[in-house]
Amino acid sequence: YFSCLLGNLKSPSHSPRHQAKTQPGFTMAPKYILSIDQGTTSSRALLFDKDGAPVAKEQMELKQHYPHPGWAEHDPKEILNAVVECCKSAMSKARASAADIAGIGITNQRETTVAWDRVTGEPYYKAIVWL
Repeated sequence: YFSCLLGNLKSPSHSPRHQAKTQPGFTMAPKYILSIDQGTTSSRALLFDKDGAPVAKEQMELKQHYPHPGWAEHDPKEILNAVVECCKSAMSKARASAADIAGIGITNQRETTVAWDRVTGEPYYKAIVWL
């Protein structure tokens, strides 16, 4: 899914990557690592440069659902949309295109589970969060 996300992002015309494409024989190596931190209460994306310094970040809070005492759930589509939007926003802040991303690191909320229908791509139910 993330290759589709990155492949569909448009590069700003003022980006170095766009400028490099206009100069024959000139190419630039990817210069950022995209880090995705999917936590229990929020989604976060950070871009780091080749020296490991943070360049841009974005964070979005997630709505918590409590259908019964002691139960916690999340909307799986909200999680996915928040991750995508955070990545797009962080990349936009850095004026980065997909070609500028050397790799993606992901950390997630290990205490949460969700099942997706392999044919439709739709979740069967909300994500179940272990408290």
